[in-house]
Amino acid sequence: MSDSKLAPDTDPLDLRRIQRERRARVVIAVVVVAFIVCIPLLLFRTTAFKLEIGPERANETLRISTHEGVAMALGKRILLFGQSTKFRVESVGFHLYESQIDRSNKERVLPILMSPLPGSVTIKVQASSDVWLEFQDSDVSGPPPLSMELERGVYLVSVTGNQIVPLQHEFQVVGYGEPQEIQLVTEESSASMTVQVIPSTADVEINGIPVGRGGYSGTIAVGTHEISFVAEYHLPHRQQITVGVNEDVDLGLVELRPQPASLEVTSMPSDASILLDGKYVGSTPSRVTIGANRAVEIKVRKPNFVTQTATLELLPGQSVARSFNLDPVKIQAEVTSMPEANVWLNGERKGTTPSTFVVHVGDIVKVTKEGFASQSVEISAAGPNKRSLNFTLVDEFQDTYNKAPELLFVQNTITLRKVPPIQVSVSIPTEVAGGSESNAREFELTRAFYLGTHEIRRKEYAKFATSLTVDTSNENLPIAEISWAEAARFCNWLSSQENLESVYVFRTNGEIATNPRALGFRLPTEAEWEAATQLDIGRNAVIGVYPWGNASIPKTGTGNYSGRESRQDMHPFLNDHLDNHSGVAPVGSYRQNANGFHDLGGNVAEWVHDFYESKSHGWNRKLRDPLGPQSGLDRIVKGANFRTHDLKEMYVNARKVVGLKDETVGFRVAKWIW
Repeated sequence: MSDSKLAPDTDPLDLRRIQRERRARVVIAVVVVAFIVCIPLLLFRTTAFKLEIGPERANETLRISTHEGVAMALGKRILLFGQSTKFRVESVGFHLYESQIDRSNKERVLPILMSPLPGSVTIKVQASSDVWLEFQDSDVSGPPPLSMELERGVYLVSVTGNQIVPLQHEFQVVGYGEPQEIQLVTEESSASMTVQVIPSTADVEINGIPVGRGGYSGTIAVGTHEISFVAEYHLPHRQQITVGVNEDVDLGLVELRPQPASLEVTSMPSDASILLDGKYVGSTPSRVTIGANRAVEIKVRKPNFVTQTATLELLPGQSVARSFNLDPVKIQAEVTSMPEANVWLNGERKGTTPSTFVVHVGDIVKVTKEGFASQSVEISAAGPNKRSLNFTLVDEFQDTYNKAPELLFVQNTITLRKVPPIQVSVSIPTEVAGGSESNAREFELTRAFYLGTHEIRRKEYAKFATSLTVDTSNENLPIAEISWAEAARFCNWLSSQENLESVYVFRTNGEIATNPRALGFRLPTEAEWEAATQLDIGRNAVIGVYPWGNASIPKTGTGNYSGRESRQDMHPFLNDHLDNHSGVAPVGSYRQNANGFHDLGGNVAEWVHDFYESKSHGWNRKLRDPLGPQSGLDRIVKGANFRTHDLKEMYVNARKVVGLKDETVGFRVAKWIW
């Protein structure tokens, strides 16, 4: 019936109720129709998962539910209508199980193993004294009653106490949240322990629990125990005992050792040995341990110092410091010198020799005298307490010579040998003098010097004259065909390389002056060249008028002269001489002379420092450190060369001059030592 067909006198309230009922019937009809239409669609979209749940006990009170997603639980199945859902499984006595499934899961049977809840266990012990519960392989322990939650399984609990027989009990925990109560009954033990302790203030502990002071006499539990004895200022003592049932253990008297004392020992100077009752225990500074309540002898000693001794008696645990000032051992020094000289001790003048005074190890005693090299000595540890110090002074120049190395190495390949101050006195051969009168060559060299053992090589000169072509075929040949000025410039260059003052001064007007006080490299003087060539310096004997001696023919192997080997070169030659080179030879190809110098008598002639004045300049008078004439036109050339065939030119005292330069003339270097 429509609303328009209602009686006109219908109550308005009834009219609204009728309208609501009609609308509700319409909604229900729509829902029913929609449900009927959706059921096939839902069935078509549903994925079913079967749950296999264990253990069997979990199935007794099983409850399965879903949440988050379109799904429903139906028995042990889950119907998934949407993409995914979360579900949970609950059962009395088991932990809650939660998981998630997805439509993409290929497995439709899901095995689920529920985890039982732990059991609630309470352990009670019937005992007449205090006991202690402890679970094996677990941190669970405490006095009874002891309540805890334990997982299902077998457990072993131990019951211990000072007055019971130790008890172990194995039990099964049921789990599933079920409560269990375990009642244990102990057996009293009459085991006992007796001990006395010195000092009387010592505490007695059984397994870390204090039970008495100065001793203990009472019950003790059966089993193994650690007994400790502890007292202030004493070393603790511990021992392990095992007590049987009803056993009486008597430990007797236990005497604790006093705690050692500590002693910090220092000394001045340090690093002194420390001895306690004669036994070495370390060196200062050091902290050492000593026994308490007894006298201990301490010795501190150090070589060359007076040993100090002390006796100490310290209380247990006491810590003290002790410092020792060691006095040096006194040594009486008797100082003499030749000649008489000033005496100094550690920089303080003590008078002149002879002199006697007290010194100590490490002191420096020095003697000085003007014109002589000073000498000093450090007082050593080894030796008697009375010592004689004798000094023989040498003049400063001799001392400088003694300290100079025998060989001087320059630029890796140039070697110079040391020559001492020397006096030379020889007769001039008449062939050199050119007359029948006897002439003498006499001079004194007061300045020691170095002289090159070889003539300067091409490879050495090329470092100075970089335009010079050098290869392996000629690098060891002596440099030749250079002027005296070029040789002097090389000497100055070599001096600069070694940070030495130059000897030669090249002036703007072309003059070349000499600085005789400079210690740089230079050409040897004629006197130095003759001394190194003619005199056997070690024996202070004359070698002869020639570099090889007095024989009229050069000795084989002594030098490179023009012998029969030069015949093929169409040069004049000595028919009675033969050597290995028709031309110039590498330096050092022939044996050295008595003084260690090569090629002074052959190979190439050599420039020397001196101007040439005449062949007899400087003869028949004694000269001192001659440098030759002050000026002149030419410089002297000394020695024969590979073209020399005339014996007169081979005399040591022969002089000659050449033009500006010559292919047969080279040089070697020298330098003064002071």
